[in-house]
Amino acid sequence: LEATGRSSSATADYLLPIMTSMEERYEHARMRQKNHEQYDGMETFQMFKDLAEEGHAASQCTTAMALRAMGKHAECLEMLTRAASQDNPRALTQMGVFHYNGDCGLEASHEKSIEYYRKAAELGERRAMLHVAMMMEEGEGCEKNAEVAADMYRELTLDDDPIAAEAAYHLGVLCLSGELGRSIKIRAEGMTMLKEAEYGGEPGARKALDYYGL
Repeated sequence: LEATGRSSSATADYLLPIMTSMEERYEHARMRQKNHEQYDGMETFQMFKDLAEEGHAASQCTTAMALRAMGKHAECLEMLTRAASQDNPRALTQMGVFHYNGDCGLEASHEKSIEYYRKAAELGERRAMLHVAMMMEEGEGCEKNAEVAADMYRELTLDDDPIAAEAAYHLGVLCLSGELGRSIKIRAEGMTMLKEAEYGGEPGARKALDYYGL
């Protein structure tokens, strides 16, 4: 690299013609996306779009969201549907969001939304699992079941990431709401979860602790 005077990013572009696998090209496009200050955004978009047209599911999802940002909702939905048909967890989750909100020309449907979320959750998508738990807690698109929702929140809190903090917040509020009973054990769990959520950076946790006098 020092001999040619090229940066690592420039060298990656230089090597692009010999990248043969879709995964190599996808990772290269992601590198450009991450370092977007150094690259032409439309060129990077075209890299993702080319891969999407070749059937690369993750690129289809990325392309879909870029098309949505451009206001091309019909094209976005078509591309995202293609990715979801390949069981791409991110695409399935986003389809759940679109159906929940009635986005990109879709009619709002909680029933269809939770169907997509459940499929993504089965594939290990934690964000989708959180959505399923939240919808089960409220009975949106499914039978209301606070106990099952609580168990799902508990499972999500076992990791150390922002989703764990969100799950801890929802579990804490659920425990203190009385829907799971009013035992000392449940209330103590609620307090602990809200404190964990606050520690994890969940913005609503402090407000909830103040509300419950904790």
